[in-house]
Amino acid sequence: MTFRDWLAESRERYQDQPVGDATRESARTLAMGASRRTIDTFLGESIWERDDWDVLCILDACRTDLWDEVAPEYGLETGSRWSVASCSLDWIDREFGDDAPADARTAGYVTANPFSGHSADSAMSVDVTEGEHVRYLDEVYDEWTDVGGGVETIPPEAMTERALWAWRRRDELGIDRLVVHYMQPHQPFRSKPEWIGDASNLANLLEPGREAGPCIWEQTREGLRDEREVWEAYQDNLRWVLDDVTDRLAANCEGTIGLTADHGNGLGAWGVWGHPPGAPTPQVRKVPWATVEGVDDKTVTGSPPPAETDDATDDIADRLEALGYR
Repeated sequence: MTFRDWLAESRERYQDQPVGDATRESARTLAMGASRRTIDTFLGESIWERDDWDVLCILDACRTDLWDEVAPEYGLETGSRWSVASCSLDWIDREFGDDAPADARTAGYVTANPFSGHSADSAMSVDVTEGEHVRYLDEVYDEWTDVGGGVETIPPEAMTERALWAWRRRDELGIDRLVVHYMQPHQPFRSKPEWIGDASNLANLLEPGREAGPCIWEQTREGLRDEREVWEAYQDNLRWVLDDVTDRLAANCEGTIGLTADHGNGLGAWGVWGHPPGAPTPQVRKVPWATVEGVDDKTVTGSPPPAETDDATDDIADRLEALGYR
């Protein structure tokens, strides 16, 4: 967002909102924009700086304190690290984009996150290209499904299948490490189908100037959602992905498996809700870190990616909206 864009949005806020609310929101977005262009780019540790993993599971939007509550149930460590970004768009760009570390070029990336290159025409996207940015790329958008009650996402089971297929063929594919970007515990929450349809997130993701309704975190800020209910649904989504990672991936993937996140979520600390770009706060930038030793019992076969089609990215905008982005 340019300064001119900020002025235009601020003007609209003062027309549509109470003066106090408009002032607070304009000050917040100005601070986030300044942070994104300054300290934000220097904060955090790239995943490529660590050499203690062969397969790295990215648990999208996982807070450290959420991890600390749930991880012991699975016998997992409760360590942490600082991420290079506060939103998936920036994280993918910094870890896999044009200026990413060279180690990314010899790795594989199996991802459920639609920001990995959903449309060259979209206002905000990252063009991750196989053979240029990574050695192997599998964007698992064909596995998008309704997991129950209208909750649409890419389930962790589908991601594990595709990751195992790739890892067992790492020599053939020419990859030395593999990043598996699961969508959970990011919303939508499987345990709350009744929340689907009335939450969206972050303006200007797909079209400049496009407006967005309140996301689940903003609804919580406004008192429209009970924070305890949101937290429990958030926990359930984390258990969803950890059930699959510990039961199926770790039992069929020989090597050291790392578990971390691209970013967390703000719940009001420092005035941050959700995971806006440029947020340097620990609730968003401090993420989990744990490792487990995987074995290959060959109890899960794995699934190959489908043949490519010309319309593979046509419905990514709908999928971003289902994830809470519009």
